Amino acid sequence: MREDFPVLVVIFGDLGLNIQDLVIPETKNTCLNNNLKYHTKVLYSALYHNLASTFLSWPGMHSHTYHYPYFILSSILSPIAPTPAYKGATMTPAFWCIIVMILINYLLAGIGGWLTVRQTGKLNINQPRIQDRELTGAAARVKAAQANGWEILSVFSSCVFIAQLSGVPAHESALPAYLFIISRVLYFICYAFKLSPWRTIVFVLGILANMWLIKLAISYGG
Repeated sequence: MREDFPVLVVIFGDLGLNIQDLVIPETKNTCLNNNLKYHTKVLYSALYHNLASTFLSWPGMHSHTYHYPYFILSSILSPIAPTPAYKGATMTPAFWCIIVMILINYLLAGIGGWLTVRQTGKLNINQPRIQDRELTGAAARVKAAQANGWEILSVFSSCVFIAQLSGVPAHESALPAYLFIISRVLYFICYAFKLSPWRTIVFVLGILANMWLIKLAISYGG
């Protein structure tokens, strides 16, 4: 079987080049053409130097063996996609809003801990979740608001990254990100002081802010 690998390498190399030619011909987009040429080089480099050397050097498996599928797929599929929008990306306002959201959750953790000590007289560090189930009043509500904050953080972060990778300008993704942070601050206040149905209204406002980010990503990413 080892004697067949040089032939397979050549076949896969030719197949990769043909797929490139069929999928995306020469265009007026200079960045796209450069991207194609670069990944074509990556394809042959991966096939001849990674795949061949790995399999021909030893009949078993090698750690580098797992690299070549990535090179093949990136070489074939990358030119199909637009030039990555995150190239040279910096800390945008939306990214800063993620950090602000994390800090708000930790602030709520501190407030919740303080209220827990006021209510129970101690803070059970060994079994904090058991103690949380015994809380009532403002302490329980702040703890619940903090838990909700961590849950929604993953949704918001995903929407921000999707917008960034889709090429949404920083000044446009900033508006829904600011709206989300404002909605979360209001949500925590409404939760702590039992302001219904305002808590539900501002929660929906935060969801709409996330949907706004997705809408922008669809508009710019196509």
